[in-house]
Amino acid sequence: MNKTNNLKTVMETALLTAIALILVILANMPVLIFIFVIAAVPMTVLTTRQGIYAGVAGTAVMGLSLMLMFDPIIALTDTVMFGVCASATGFMIRKKWHTSKIILVSTIFYSMGLSLILFAYVSLGGVDIFSLVSQGFDQMIAMVKEKATTMKLSQEDIKIQTDTLKKMKGYIENTKPVILISYGFVISAITYFISRPILKKSGLEMAPMAKFKDFKLPSSILPGILLIIVLTWITD
Repeated sequence: MNKTNNLKTVMETALLTAIALILVILANMPVLIFIFVIAAVPMTVLTTRQGIYAGVAGTAVMGLSLMLMFDPIIALTDTVMFGVCASATGFMIRKKWHTSKIILVSTIFYSMGLSLILFAYVSLGGVDIFSLVSQGFDQMIAMVKEKATTMKLSQEDIKIQTDTLKKMKGYIENTKPVILISYGFVISAITYFISRPILKKSGLEMAPMAKFKDFKLPSSILPGILLIIVLTWITD
């Protein structure tokens, strides 16, 4: 009986890891980048069904495979986001944590994971994503001014367009932690609410969800404040 269960675990681990790997590869294609929102689901389902050891094994295999196909930093990015963080979410679901607690802690995992990845990009590759975005806005402002001169627009129209771009640039520069936390929340929520019906359909007993009227904020906002401080420091 144990041999049968072990074989089933190995087969399920291999299958879900392969699905996760395919989704991650597709998400790295520009035209299919939207797939990233569901790429964490397979490892979350695997860890929930088969335990943290299966999740760790699947994450390791996925990471090694990605290292052979992509740049090391990209491989690290995808492994952390869609392997480590996804397995953490699956572990919490397996332990039947409350929905709001799972999403809150998963948001922290995904936000911190993305912050560490951005830090790795700067440290190892010398690439600052936010700086690139800022430079992109500078180029857009220069293009607007050049085009405006060619089209002989009024100074008032030029000022309105350039001021709008400068404001957008400023919002992005000043809200880095909010962007990271928002990204973490979106990924954690989508992963949880897609994984839940899949797990229920597979016969796994799930903790009941509270009604919307019963949802409430955590009793302490200290973890959130600390998270914003840490993310601000990392992305500064």
